[in-house]
Amino acid sequence: MSLVEGHSSARITSIELLRLLASLGIIFFHAQAPGALIGYSGLPVFMMISIAFSAMDTKHKSFNSIASAKFKRLGNPWIFWSMVYLCLKWIKCWHEGNPGICPFQSYMILTGTSLHLWYLPFALLILTIVSLSVHKGLLPVKNKYVYLYIVISVIFFVVCSLLLPRVKGAVPFSQWVFITPSIPMGMILAVTPLGEKKSLRILLVVFIILVVSSLILNSYGYNRLIVPYLVALGGCIAAWTVSTKTNHTINKLALLSFGIYLVHPLFGYLIQMAFPCFSNEFPFIYVFLLFIISLAITGIIMKTPLRRFV
Repeated sequence: MSLVEGHSSARITSIELLRLLASLGIIFFHAQAPGALIGYSGLPVFMMISIAFSAMDTKHKSFNSIASAKFKRLGNPWIFWSMVYLCLKWIKCWHEGNPGICPFQSYMILTGTSLHLWYLPFALLILTIVSLSVHKGLLPVKNKYVYLYIVISVIFFVVCSLLLPRVKGAVPFSQWVFITPSIPMGMILAVTPLGEKKSLRILLVVFIILVVSSLILNSYGYNRLIVPYLVALGGCIAAWTVSTKTNHTINKLALLSFGIYLVHPLFGYLIQMAFPCFSNEFPFIYVFLLFIISLAITGIIMKTPLRRFV
């Protein structure tokens, strides 16, 4: 993730730390450990930050370079890890005594062969559209449009809160509905200057509006987006406005966050195979162990030709 032109080329440690915590949160969610709903805020965090920097960093790029960069970053890993997880499914079928069962299902055309991979093609499409729209001047990245993006964010949040119960269990539509409000919220970040006091005031207004909207929705029983989005937006506000000293260790570890997201189901499956009851009996130990293993494996992959897939 590169910074907007005009800022230091160094990574912003507060944002990098948030990305790392988001990857940990997603492992909490997939493990259904205590705090899983809070952990699910990791996906909106990833999308908001990605939208913001994609919008901020496309001014002087060509159409071809934008599309090519997005596909290399998201399309190639999606294809590669879909092949890996398809092989894993075949092995699982063989291990369970069902070698003749085809593990491929129709929804995998849109998601990939592991459900968590749905994020990659969705992000590829949305980030490419956002970047190209900004490049063509169709999506303005100017501070005066912040209130427009706030209104759009509230509308998306309310509409998606109402839609989510209706598409529950419909893969990948429930995932798409869940993540959609983070798109205009990312644009709010894009038009809000990094690290300025006035940015904190604007973003706190956004947070208060989201809280009020959440209270109204909760009174009618539409509460599935509330916790993940309040946590995600709160984390992004803190990362966007709080000045922190550059921490090179955190910045380097955060480079592994995407890879952690991609590989953790693979190693989670292997741990479950070896110790079937471990995740249920010791959920916190399981989550942090899986996080450390995934981080270490991603670090190793980064030193090989496969690094372009993480």
